[in-house]
Amino acid sequence: MRYGIVREIDSHRGEGTIEDLNQQEICFSLAGKEKSFSIGERVSFEIAMEQHGLRAVSISHSSDWAPILLNHSHN
Repeated sequence: MRYGIVREIDSHRGEGTIEDLNQQEICFSLAGKEKSFSIGERVSFEIAMEQHGLRAVSISHSSDWAPILLNHSHN
């Protein structure tokens, strides 16, 4: 299980980006998401290898972690 913060949601492309605790950006697909996510929201997720590289999957809302490594400014 990995943890991160939703940094971008692009409904036109049908994708979003999560920044994990290691400050790595991981894309996810909005297709088939029953839950809605907001920018800045804390989430937990798994990683899967897909056609275009690593993707966040099984994304859930999460408040069970402290974002101690995400206190840097994001451009």
